[in-house]
Amino acid sequence: AIALEHLDAVAPIVRLAREHEDTEVQSRALDLVATAAQNNPRAQRAFQSHNSLTVAVNHMKTASDANVRLKAVPAASSLVRDQPAHAGVLEQLGGLEALAVCMRAPGERVRVKTMHLLKYLLDETALK
Repeated sequence: AIALEHLDAVAPIVRLAREHEDTEVQSRALDLVATAAQNNPRAQRAFQSHNSLTVAVNHMKTASDANVRLKAVPAASSLVRDQPAHAGVLEQLGGLEALAVCMRAPGERVRVKTMHLLKYLLDETALK
């Protein structure tokens, strides 16, 4: 994750997740966000400085591709874990509504990942 910062790769990764026309590229970029940000406060801050949570929430709400939605949930989850300010941003962005959309989406995997994030958010320390 630190190497991504040093290579100035964070902004391009977020841009690929947000703008690329190929949903496979979007999915892989979101997967990279999730992997790099997981349990890594420095990476969480670096990705969030490029509005990656906004990108993830938008995909959770509106993605027409199931795999993009599937990858957006763990990206959002990795960005908010142990980051109360990011959890607040998630709420402000309509992330709870996005999670409701994901719970109604077809496919068990996206619903399971959504439930894990919801469980975390319902913890008394997550949203204050």
